[in-house]
Amino acid sequence: MSTILPSSLMNLSSSLSSLSLHGCGLQRNFPENIFHLPNLQELRFGSSNSFTASGLPLVNRSSPLKVLDLSNCNFIGSLPASLGNLTQLTHLDLSYNSFNGSIPASLGNLTQLTQLDLSNNNFNASVPASLSNLAQLTHLILFYNIVNGSIPASLGNLTQLTYLRLEHNNFVREIPDTFANLRQLSDLSVSTNQLIGPIPSCLNELQILATLGLSDNSFNGTIPSWLFTLPSLERIFLSHNQLTGSIPSSIFELRNLSILDLSLNNLSGIIELHMFAKFKNLGLVGLSSNNLSLSTSTKVNYLFPQLYVLALSACNIGEFPNILREQHQLQFLDLSENKIHVRIPNWMRHKGKDTLWHLNLSNNFLTGMGHLPWKNLQYLDLRSNLLQESLTNLPPLLQFFSVSGNKLTGEIPSSFCSWSTIEYPDLSNNNLSGMIPNNMGNSTLEDLIPQRNNFHGSIPQIFATGSNLTTINLNDNHLEGSLPSSLVNCKGLEVLDLGNNRINDTFTYYLEDFPELKVLILRSNKFYGNIPSSFGKLAALESLDLSSNKLVREIPMQLTNLISLSELNLSYNQLEGLIPRGPQFNTFLSNSYIGNLRLCGFPLLENCSNDEAPVPAATIFHEKDDTWFDWKFAMVGYGSGLVIGLSVGYMVLATERPRWFIRMVERKQPRRVKRLNRRVRGRRN
Repeated sequence: MSTILPSSLMNLSSSLSSLSLHGCGLQRNFPENIFHLPNLQELRFGSSNSFTASGLPLVNRSSPLKVLDLSNCNFIGSLPASLGNLTQLTHLDLSYNSFNGSIPASLGNLTQLTQLDLSNNNFNASVPASLSNLAQLTHLILFYNIVNGSIPASLGNLTQLTYLRLEHNNFVREIPDTFANLRQLSDLSVSTNQLIGPIPSCLNELQILATLGLSDNSFNGTIPSWLFTLPSLERIFLSHNQLTGSIPSSIFELRNLSILDLSLNNLSGIIELHMFAKFKNLGLVGLSSNNLSLSTSTKVNYLFPQLYVLALSACNIGEFPNILREQHQLQFLDLSENKIHVRIPNWMRHKGKDTLWHLNLSNNFLTGMGHLPWKNLQYLDLRSNLLQESLTNLPPLLQFFSVSGNKLTGEIPSSFCSWSTIEYPDLSNNNLSGMIPNNMGNSTLEDLIPQRNNFHGSIPQIFATGSNLTTINLNDNHLEGSLPSSLVNCKGLEVLDLGNNRINDTFTYYLEDFPELKVLILRSNKFYGNIPSSFGKLAALESLDLSSNKLVREIPMQLTNLISLSELNLSYNQLEGLIPRGPQFNTFLSNSYIGNLRLCGFPLLENCSNDEAPVPAATIFHEKDDTWFDWKFAMVGYGSGLVIGLSVGYMVLATERPRWFIRMVERKQPRRVKRLNRRVRGRRN
């Protein structure tokens, strides 16, 4: 229906009471008079419509409309206050748009509302107190905005609320005590805000609460024991706070517990993992990154029939937990940053064989991985272990794969490069050898990171048209030859690091064609020639390292156009002449230029007049009384004409002008100017 004009909807019958156009691809202006249909009670435009030409129209008169769903319609701009004229609304969904500014106080007029969803917009002002007028409201959803200020205490007046989600905003301070009034609440989430203080005691009044989300805030203190006595509590999200102390033993009273996430806090104590077997419905356990020590060796026969997520990173575990022996539905397993010393055991390869999609065993002491049978695995992190074997055949649906910081040997198998799914392979910091395979640059690849290995030969023509690569890091190998011309296909490149190799090439023209490039490192190679000035077009560049090559001639003035440049290293080349001055260049220290014996000017100590023994000014001009003339005045304007430079000196010395200066500038003696110009060039060479 994308070719249908929305205005044609006004031809619909005036007796129409319900209109649903979900996912119809409607475009252009929203039909402004749609609210004038006299009997329309339900209007659903949500999902895959795109009203980009205008925002939501004004609603200048009342309407019998009860249900309005405009979610995911690409609306922009502020929300009109006239929306408060739709006083019969019971359901309002404006989520997944780009509304900004304030939430209109006039929404408090919609006193019949039972469900209000304003999530996934850009509202950025505090919540209006008028929302407390919505006494019938049961669902209030306001996440993924940038709403600031405190959570209004007046929300405690919405005593019929059963579902309240305020996460992913900028709320500050504490949860108001008035939340004790929300005794019908079964689902409460204020995660990912900036809330502080201890877990508030007012939550103890919410006796039918089933879901509590407090993650990603700054709650502190201990976990109160009363929290785990709430009889209906099933899902607890407390991760990424500043909670301390031990986990209260009262937790084992929650027999219906299905989700427990306490990761990324400062909790301490010893946990007997088998004690969680009391929770027959337990599906997610997150205890990562605390100060906990988990005992996993107990041989008790315990089952977790519903377990699908187990996150035990940094829990002082020394072996694969026995709990895993009975897990056949596992989807997510994180045992990183522990002290596991063995190979991946054979029994482990049969767990979650058809279900596991995320496996993180990084930062352990694993000595071998062997065959990996998980056919649906998409994320595999084995970095920082002691793996010594060659790369094995990997699961076919893998997207992220890291074996960085191991001792892998041998060549990259051809099968590794033939998959169309892998996006982020990290093979860095190993002992891999051979040549980079010709089929390694598949179209889905976003990061190519095999730095610090022993690859040799030239970089093959692996970069296809439409490449998605954002990072290429081949640093610290033995690569040689020239840069591949196919590199020009990587238009979205942000990081190019080819440092510490043996690449022998000039700068090719296409390096200027990377508008997103932020980091360019070519140090310690054999690049030669001058720096084609077109580098000045790399507007996004933040770090440039061309040190330890064979670059010659001047530093192009165009590099001063790189206003985002914060790091520069041109040391140990054969550059010469005056260092450019500019907004960023004025901030770089002398170590950016050392090892270029013919460079001069700020910030080096070598003034451009001192490349050789200075010639007294009296000798230059044969004026015995004018030996005090400072050569730097002549050099001030070297790039824009010597006479202009001398004129600057003239103005500076306005009170004590020597006789030769007056004659040369005011009478414009061309022969003497030309002779001085020749001397300057001779010094520069």
